[in-house]
Amino acid sequence: MIEPISGSDIKITFDNLPYAVEILATHLERIEKLLLTNCDKHSLVDNELTIPEAAKILHLKTRSSVYKLINSGELLSFLYSGRRFVLASEILRYKKEQQKPTTK
Repeated sequence: MIEPISGSDIKITFDNLPYAVEILATHLERIEKLLLTNCDKHSLVDNELTIPEAAKILHLKTRSSVYKLINSGELLSFLYSGRRFVLASEILRYKKEQQKPTTK
């Protein structure tokens, strides 16, 4: 039976290399199965949205409102070829976060 790997469970040496490879192959197979199972539930492709697209989805009137969220750290973005983008998953995360009731 293959046991889970943690940082201190196995010290890879030349003598136990075949066993270490077997463990890694088993874990890789488990990961592949999880990915294939979850592939039906969630898309592995994440759409990149421009700032105007993000503003529209978030029901914000101006692009500067999106930049305020980005600058405050509430919304993550990235630059690519000099243009700023927000991932669709980040928009969903932000919207879910805004729906959570605040307790003080």
